Amino acid sequence: MLRGGVIVLVALFSVLFLKRTLYSHHYLGMFLVITGVTMVGLSAILDSSNENESGSQILGVILIASSLVLQAGLFVSEEIIFKHRHFEPMECVGGEGVFYII
Repeated sequence: MLRGGVIVLVALFSVLFLKRTLYSHHYLGMFLVITGVTMVGLSAILDSSNENESGSQILGVILIASSLVLQAGLFVSEEIIFKHRHFEPMECVGGEGVFYII
């Protein structure tokens, strides 16, 4: 469920790097996503039965949040590249596969 937070980060990176404008319905959607992601993250942390499990859950939430930042950066960087170059569909799929393997 926490992976849904990539929506918010992609929107923020689009504003910062692609100079896009967001409208009120975009902000409403981001607010709803932030609310849901926060509730899921807190429930995972607060529902732990012992202290050892709580520490690993906090670490898990931190790792997922850092992966969201990297994935959002990948989405925005792909859009920047695709603005300037034309790629064939199979070339895109192959390039993305090689990137993920690396």
